[in-house]
Amino acid sequence: MPNFNSGIGVLATYDVAGSGNLSTTNIGILYSYDFNINREWHIRPGVNFKFYYLGLDINKLVFNSQITGSGTSPSLTPPPFDNVADVDFATSVLAYNSNTWQV
Repeated sequence: MPNFNSGIGVLATYDVAGSGNLSTTNIGILYSYDFNINREWHIRPGVNFKFYYLGLDINKLVFNSQITGSGTSPSLTPPPFDNVADVDFATSVLAYNSNTWQV
């Protein structure tokens, strides 16, 4: 948004890995504002608010104690696992000019 010296962004990612369906979901929004501190240098602080969710289907995992010489033994009662959901907040600052930038 050049008219407001600002930038906004949206973050949305989803990933599933492994046989236990380890899933990670991130949904967030980002905002930054551009300050001119002189003719050459700019400072751009930013903020990020994000919701994330971590899930796992623990019943699909095979543990060491289940592996035998003839294959896998019957399933065991898996250890307790709760899916995790939380909110995250982050800030950042970038200083730059036409030749260089510093974080």
